[in-house]
Amino acid sequence: MGIDAWIALINERQDLFDPEESKRIYQCDAYMVELGVAPNWLVMQTAYWSGLFSHQRETFLWKGLLQIDLGKDLSVETAEAGHD
Repeated sequence: MGIDAWIALINERQDLFDPEESKRIYQCDAYMVELGVAPNWLVMQTAYWSGLFSHQRETFLWKGLLQIDLGKDLSVETAEAGHD
């Protein structure tokens, strides 16, 4: 995806890419992590977010992280197309 397409997507979906807007609409903290970066950078980002959100500040109780796969599974689409 080119930079112009990324900018368009971010502008169109502020509910997903603006943390304040995500919090207002979905009542949760939502941040994007780019997966197409160097592996060492991805590991650092994973450690950061895990450390930041894994426990409650006051009680140290565990919290949860949710991963949402935004990729498109073309195998399902291809299989469905074959059954028309």
